[in-house]
Amino acid sequence: MPVFECAPVDEILIDPSQTILEAMRQIDRGALHIAIATDRERRLLGIVTDGDIRRAILNGVSLEAPVNTILNRTPTTCTREGGLAEVKLILAKDPTILRIPVLDAEARVESVFLAEGSTLSSTNDVPVVIMAGGLGERLRPQTETTPKPLLEVAGKPILQRTIENLAAQGFHRILISIRYLGEKIMGYFGDGSQFGVQIEYVHEQDRMGTAGALRMMTGSLDRPFAVMNGDIVTNTDLRNLIYYHRDTDAIATMCVQEFEIQVPYGVVAHEHGRLTDLREKPILKHFVNAGIYMFDTTALQSIPKSGYFDMTSFFELLKTCHPQRTQIFPLREYWRDIGKPADIKQVSEELLATEKI
Repeated sequence: MPVFECAPVDEILIDPSQTILEAMRQIDRGALHIAIATDRERRLLGIVTDGDIRRAILNGVSLEAPVNTILNRTPTTCTREGGLAEVKLILAKDPTILRIPVLDAEARVESVFLAEGSTLSSTNDVPVVIMAGGLGERLRPQTETTPKPLLEVAGKPILQRTIENLAAQGFHRILISIRYLGEKIMGYFGDGSQFGVQIEYVHEQDRMGTAGALRMMTGSLDRPFAVMNGDIVTNTDLRNLIYYHRDTDAIATMCVQEFEIQVPYGVVAHEHGRLTDLREKPILKHFVNAGIYMFDTTALQSIPKSGYFDMTSFFELLKTCHPQRTQIFPLREYWRDIGKPADIKQVSEELLATEKI
């Protein structure tokens, strides 16, 4: 059942002339996952959510653009007089709404209603699957005796950082897929109680792939669930992924990270041998798979019953069967993949210098 709370709004009020980047920082500083734009008299002009900002990133909108370019100018609101009764009527029609600005008779923002515990808004029961069975061959000899997720960055195992972040965000149901040196992971984390979570282990007898391993968990995945690779370091708030996944009515959502690579040569474009363009050492930008996902339980029906099946194949299949419901979620938080020894050194230095995680 939803739990309703009326929260003050001073910390989430923004001026519409602020940049998207400034609005993003204000959302991050608060705990409501929303910012409300008002005029000088506090009259409502619109709202912006974390999801709105990520959609702007996907559309190539500069974070230096005014936030009024991406405002939702017709959000669902309620009145002070209507109170909780009005909020309940609103949610009866649309239970996915999580934040409802409360307005006075002059359309001034007084507070905001929070509806926690409604569909996918509570993280307590959302399962998070962590894939931790890889061999870590590129990190040998370190991984000859230590599984990759237990390698330390800035004095703490990679997987411990992930689990502690999840616990802080309210996620308590953790499933860990293990294979190579899996007994060491079990020995380190146990049942998870020491870290404030409940851990269930799934043992891969053969290489099943990051998606194939999910077929062993169908009994535990009784609601929309998240999946993470066990070798990434990030402070991404998975609650934002949950909201985005729900708001887009996705069956599968892949987190992506913008990646830049500079071509070390002049790049030539031509038409049938005629030079049409020449760019000197251009920087190319692409979105890459960040190894974090959100799935509806119906997606599990698309996984073959046997054989190796990775996430790339899974998403290729899903986008063919459900083209409108296979989404991407751009990360804007700290994110690093640990794939080679230099990554451990770099990430350790970054964490120690900035304490981002």
